[in-house]
Amino acid sequence: MATFQYMAKSSPQEKVQGTIDADSISSAAQRLRFQGLFPIRIEPKSFSKRRLAVFERLSLKRIGPGALSEFTNQLASLLDAGVPLERSLRLLERQISSPLLKRSVLEVTDSLREGKSLALALSAYPRIFSGTYVSMVRVGEETGLLANMLRRLVKSLDEEYQLRSRLKTAMVYPVFLSCVGLGTVIVLMVWVIPKFSSFFASLEQQLPLPTRLVIEISSILAKAWPLILIGSVLVVLFALRLLKNKSVKLAFDKLCLRIPVVGGLIIKIQLAQLMRTSGILLSHGVNMISALSITGETLSNKFIASQVCKARDGVAKGEKLHECFAENQVFPATVLGVMAIGQESGNLPQMLVRVSEQYEQQTERQIKALTSMIEPVMILVMGSIVGFIVVSMLMPIFKVSTLVH
Repeated sequence: MATFQYMAKSSPQEKVQGTIDADSISSAAQRLRFQGLFPIRIEPKSFSKRRLAVFERLSLKRIGPGALSEFTNQLASLLDAGVPLERSLRLLERQISSPLLKRSVLEVTDSLREGKSLALALSAYPRIFSGTYVSMVRVGEETGLLANMLRRLVKSLDEEYQLRSRLKTAMVYPVFLSCVGLGTVIVLMVWVIPKFSSFFASLEQQLPLPTRLVIEISSILAKAWPLILIGSVLVVLFALRLLKNKSVKLAFDKLCLRIPVVGGLIIKIQLAQLMRTSGILLSHGVNMISALSITGETLSNKFIASQVCKARDGVAKGEKLHECFAENQVFPATVLGVMAIGQESGNLPQMLVRVSEQYEQQTERQIKALTSMIEPVMILVMGSIVGFIVVSMLMPIFKVSTLVH
């Protein structure tokens, strides 16, 4: 006997989903009709899981914190209203717009029916529900305060979403300006300059060096732009493939931290996430070693994550937290001081959360300052490039005009 997943109509307006045990699809359909349901779709449950795995691999990114925050908030509201967990998830399935999240919630609901805990069911989808998310849900289940823990998760996800939104908003204008400037240069070099070059050739005069340089580059681009485009795409794909290697990713992330201004911004963003997540986990009873392990997995910069793992190993040996982090050059002295005072006073979780909020505020101010500095620099650079091309094309015309007079 196999397990099948079905969608059926219980009335002309209402659809239901679930699983049923039967020997075949036709047998499953007969059992559903006997229950007063009209089957719309029946498929083996294992096939559904395989399709979800393919869906996850094809997904270019994880579920955004905004969509996950909305789902978590709605789930907490239903639990507060006294709706059972399994029924809450089934109600939310119909409202979720993301196909990947919708499918994963459906599978989680089926796992709950099989007797698994919510945390265990969520842990099967690490690309959607992070280690921090699963750990906080587990703490909520163990303490009987799942709804409260989900509210805390919503706050954490909202803070993460706001930070990402500020980063994206700050980069919209610079990226737009770069695209417009690059497009202008390409149009000039590939389509406009060749028309000028045929005119200059008819003059049969020695062209100025800047003009010859621009015409030569234009000639190369006009003839080989398909190869250049394909080569650029291949280089980008190769670089992305290379960054999947752990050692290469570790070296690249370490190098990023040494970039002036940008490196400091990355450190602040990662530290804010580290302290906020660790503080929340510690404040809800998660031990230090587990909190560091979970937090290290959530950091995008693998070099900083490796330092967190080293600190975790040190704590496991009985060393103090601030002493473990003091062994590297990443963490500022102020953070180390907060850790030391927090451990001595017993208020480490609260102090970590408070400092993470300060770092997030500093990050927002630095992003605004960096954006205001990038915009005029990019305008100057793009204007200089376009200006150089235009002046180079006008120089022979001015020279001919001088000779005529």
